[in-house]
Amino acid sequence: MITAVQTDKLDLMQSWSDADKTQAGRFTLPISVQNGAAGSSAIYFEVEPGQHCGMHTHSAEEIALLLGGEAEVVVGGEKVRAYSGGLVLIPTMVPHDVFNVGDKVVKVVGFFASAAVLTNFEKPLQPLGTATFVLGAPEPQPAERG
Repeated sequence: MITAVQTDKLDLMQSWSDADKTQAGRFTLPISVQNGAAGSSAIYFEVEPGQHCGMHTHSAEEIALLLGGEAEVVVGGEKVRAYSGGLVLIPTMVPHDVFNVGDKVVKVVGFFASAAVLTNFEKPLQPLGTATFVLGAPEPQPAERG
């Protein structure tokens, strides 16, 4: 089975932080264990001008590819400016954030070396209501009654 997606046709979930009004974005996992990936996954997210996605870590290394806009990417204590076509390596469990510093929507694809990725934000991410979750995990199933 082939999994193919177009980023401009994805259904994105709006996210935000109640504690930081500049932390907001839209995201989805177009490729993960849920649709057949066995050892890798990809996240697609967008950040509006003046906003950032929020400081967080992942249990797997990430390679972020900027598809559009202008971003300042913070990885650990370092900052780098990224433009459309730019790649940024984000090591496992290193805190990072993506700030939109331009006037167009920042569009990013993040590639992970795992089909399911434990993610931990500094502040709870809404509408999930938690700071820690697994990207790509199958939906919890109700326990069978015996």
